Amino acid sequence: MISDQGKRLFALLLWRGVATTLLLLVTTSLYWPITDAQQQGYLIDLMLFWFVNFSVQGLLCRYVYQAFSMQLFYQLSSDLLMMGILIFITGGFHSPFVLLLGLIIVVAGTQARVLLVLSIAVLACMTYLSSVYMFAWLQSAPLRDGATLKLLLQTSVFFLVGGVMAMIARRHAVLTIESHRAVQEHQDLQRLHSDLMASMQEGVLVLDANLTVMDCNPAFLDVLNRDVVLGVKLSLLVNMPEALMSSLASKQKQALRMEWQHDGATYLLTVGYFSQTEGDVYCWLTLVDVSMLRELQEKITEQERLASLGRLAAMLAHEFRNPMQTIAQATELMPRLPEKTQHKVQRIVAEEVQRLNCLVTDMLDYSRPVHTDVVRMDVRAVVEEVVQKDEFLAYHVGVRICLDMINVDEHHWCRVLENLLHHAVAASPEAESVNVVVNEEGGRWCLSVQDHGDMLSEGMRLQMFEPFGTHRAGTGLGLATVWQICEADGWHLTVESDQNMTCICVKSQMDGGVEHG
Repeated sequence: MISDQGKRLFALLLWRGVATTLLLLVTTSLYWPITDAQQQGYLIDLMLFWFVNFSVQGLLCRYVYQAFSMQLFYQLSSDLLMMGILIFITGGFHSPFVLLLGLIIVVAGTQARVLLVLSIAVLACMTYLSSVYMFAWLQSAPLRDGATLKLLLQTSVFFLVGGVMAMIARRHAVLTIESHRAVQEHQDLQRLHSDLMASMQEGVLVLDANLTVMDCNPAFLDVLNRDVVLGVKLSLLVNMPEALMSSLASKQKQALRMEWQHDGATYLLTVGYFSQTEGDVYCWLTLVDVSMLRELQEKITEQERLASLGRLAAMLAHEFRNPMQTIAQATELMPRLPEKTQHKVQRIVAEEVQRLNCLVTDMLDYSRPVHTDVVRMDVRAVVEEVVQKDEFLAYHVGVRICLDMINVDEHHWCRVLENLLHHAVAASPEAESVNVVVNEEGGRWCLSVQDHGDMLSEGMRLQMFEPFGTHRAGTGLGLATVWQICEADGWHLTVESDQNMTCICVKSQMDGGVEHG
């Protein structure tokens, strides 16, 4: 197979062959009628020389690939020899073809080889002088006065052209080397990119502005069970979560991180956007299989839950004792009490039974495993629905919402808000002293419930999220349930309290797909 250098030599040979053929045809048609038999013989010899030389150069280009510089030098030097013969035939010093020597020097300069250009420039001067003096010697016609100065000027022009073309060739060579280096670096980066993508265990997908796949690694293909995905829209590949597709369609370039259930496995799905893109590159997706991690977390959570249930059983015995004693005493005294007093005692018994029922219900809810189901939730609608419940209406809860949509487990989020509101209402000295604030902090949603009750001591802060740790009203499992949900969903829970206000804040630890109105 012919190399690139061989193709360059062959192309140069064809170009020179066409140009030389036209030159010889023009020269023959012009000089044949006005020359003697000897000069006509020289023209025939020149044509034969050109034909043989062109054939030899063609064979070298076809079968010899290694000696590129030597073949190039041979082509150009043979052209100089032919031009020298042509100058000799057409009048020597007065030949109109002297400028063709400069053209050969220019052709040599296009090959980005400085030494070749300088060598051809020297040979062009030698060829020109030899042709001129040999013609004058054979014609026995010495050069006229002033011819030497003209010869010196012409050879100086050849050297000047050679020097300029040498500078151009040098610059061309430098640019060629830099271009080859850039191409090599680009190829190295492509190989590195391919090796990196192939070796990554995380799935990587690159999308354009139309959500069409531009690049994908084998790990992502394994997840999708596909062989080819390039040029396919994301919506046609697999049933992606609705929250993800909504975020990508919004064009707001907000990073997103969420879990995705697919083919019985749990994947951590992350979406990021390119800040400065080239072409149509828009965003990237990564998939990390966290199934084993989630199973391990569930096992640890289950063990902790069983351990807490043991502690809970002991606490429940204490919590059940007081209502049961009250019910037992009321039952014992009931027959001996007046009818009016009996109604009062029956109401007390009913309240204690209701308290025991709530306690059992909360205990069952607390003992169940927590499973997360992330959806796209309308924050404003959910908060307004919770604060409009009967138990909160009397407190005129203040609401400030700075977000519209978030990615979250809606049921868990509602339970956390309700339990925090129950705690805040129990701690509030008066109505209109409880506030609910939902805002954004660094791409993450933050739910804050504030009350203006007494300042919490350090000991109360440490115990308030334990079952029956500290409670002013209710069953004592509300804040413990909040803690349990936050641990399961990966939310961060903080408490700040001073003499003026107590604020319990729940914040997502990863990007929550927040969306402003």
